[in-house]
Amino acid sequence: MAPATTEVITHLKLLGLKDHVTGLTVVPEKLHQSETDLSLAIQCLEHEKHIQQTLGMIKKLVDDDLLPLIEGATTAKAVLDILKAPGHRSCCT
Repeated sequence: MAPATTEVITHLKLLGLKDHVTGLTVVPEKLHQSETDLSLAIQCLEHEKHIQQTLGMIKKLVDDDLLPLIEGATTAKAVLDILKAPGHRSCCT
């Protein structure tokens, strides 16, 4: 068997999925947990992307000297400073 095939079969064994070729049995809890983990990871990445886009927008406003003209600018700048601060942890770390 090719190494990649062996890795796939090993992974299927770990998940316990039923495969008509290998005859492995399904363990739905493990499959469901894997799907849940993947879904949470995707949500976290989307959240991080949104944060980065927001930070980029705030930075552009700061660079263009437009931030002082916007209501709540002091709060936005404070948030930017906090998020950039050393030791700040995102939701995914």
